Amino acid sequence: MGLFFSSPEEKIEKQKAKHEKKMAKEIEEQKAKEAKQKAEEEAEDRYQYARLSKAHADMKQWELEDDQRWQRLLAVGERIGREKALQTERIRSENQQKSINEQRRANGEGLKDSSLRP
Repeated sequence: MGLFFSSPEEKIEKQKAKHEKKMAKEIEEQKAKEAKQKAEEEAEDRYQYARLSKAHADMKQWELEDDQRWQRLLAVGERIGREKALQTERIRSENQQKSINEQRRANGEGLKDSSLRP
């Protein structure tokens, strides 16, 4: 008869063992779930850090390129300014020389001095 029927103590022990096994399984599943979540969060953190690092590097590169463009524009502006100043000075000098030549011609001096002839 002992083969088919178990005592109340045996039933309690079996239930206790079954419950402990179930709890251990749930704990393991929870640990696995937490480990997976932690790994996913760490992977996301690494990804976001890499994205931010890349964005920062890109921003620095754009700033450098922008600075270089401004330097080129300033250099071009300075060159154009110098060319304009030289052109203005040349025109002023030519106009002054024309004015002197016209005054000399009006006074009759232009004909005597061969260096003033065109």
